[in-house]
Amino acid sequence: MDERSGRARIEPPAGRLQHLVPRLLAVFAMVAAAALATAAPAAAHGVAGAEPTNLRTRLLEVTPAVPGVELSVVEAGSRLQLENRSPDEVVVLGFSGEPFLRVGPDGAFENVRSPATYQFAGRGGQEGAIPPSADPAAPPEWRQTSEEPVARWHDHRVHWMGEEDPPIARAEPGVEHVIFPRWTVELDHAGQQIVASGDLVWVPGASPWPWLALAVATGAATLALALRARWTGFAAALVALVAVDVMHAAGAAAESGFDLWSGISASIGSSWPSLVAWVVAALAVRMLLRRELNGIYAAVLAAGVLAVFGGLGDLAVLSRSQVPFGFGQTVGRSVVALTCGLGVGLVVASFVAISRGTLPAPAAEAGPGGAPRRAPV
Repeated sequence: MDERSGRARIEPPAGRLQHLVPRLLAVFAMVAAAALATAAPAAAHGVAGAEPTNLRTRLLEVTPAVPGVELSVVEAGSRLQLENRSPDEVVVLGFSGEPFLRVGPDGAFENVRSPATYQFAGRGGQEGAIPPSADPAAPPEWRQTSEEPVARWHDHRVHWMGEEDPPIARAEPGVEHVIFPRWTVELDHAGQQIVASGDLVWVPGASPWPWLALAVATGAATLALALRARWTGFAAALVALVAVDVMHAAGAAAESGFDLWSGISASIGSSWPSLVAWVVAALAVRMLLRRELNGIYAAVLAAGVLAVFGGLGDLAVLSRSQVPFGFGQTVGRSVVALTCGLGVGLVVASFVAISRGTLPAPAAEAGPGGAPRRAPV
């Protein structure tokens, strides 16, 4: 019994601590292995390659406007989205003016003879080499991609394709620059030409320091809560961490242009460790409320994964001007900072609690004859 606090203490026998810390280190090894296996990229909750950037793609004009036909920029400029609710089909034209996409009442289709189908397959433009069968002069050969009258594609005419930032932006990163004064994408609606145009502008990034300060403050508060409230503190902090990460996934889904559930599925598909961490966190909370020491190890695993994939892997969000998050850039930066603080705070608190051996044990159960029986730890 701790004479100052009146709390029951876990007093590990000599050498037990030597076995507990390696167990925590083993959990961290699992987190590190998962991070390496998936190469945890920036924008870990991003969908289809959407990442934070300082390059702003804007759609400025669609001429003429057609009722039921809506073109928009999604995923911070990573893709264009065409939704056609009109009774006639809309055809998107490729680099050579060939039919590339067809969107209408029967759904969305891509022309497998169009080079653009392969050029626009991914954000980087290298997802599939153009096959010999691709010929912009050949008659279209359509393949359905969706039953909904909606198509999304990585149109390289509207975003920067270089691996490095534009030279003018590298020379003066703190100044706004127009990179493409005017980009155009042509469409055909029942024989009527539609021209969509916009620009690409370099917008200097935000200062990360206020958000890093929020992460540090959150981490300190999490550490204090977990060490003071012990089992319930760990459980409450873990629930908060999962809630913030779910909001992170939902925000990425909303920005993608998908409906809520399809977008969340796509977001989780691009960062499946988060889904695993949510399940582990639920199990950890159950064990923590029952004051089981294994709940600490499960909490470390869940918190570590979420801190890596939902926080540290998304640190670029804090310093970029364009954030692929559907609930606003301020909220997007906030969830990353909170995830870092909550996740790292829980991990540190776990080490401190185990090393001190001061987690309160469950109430002693009555043994044979009414004698108190030592609670399992």
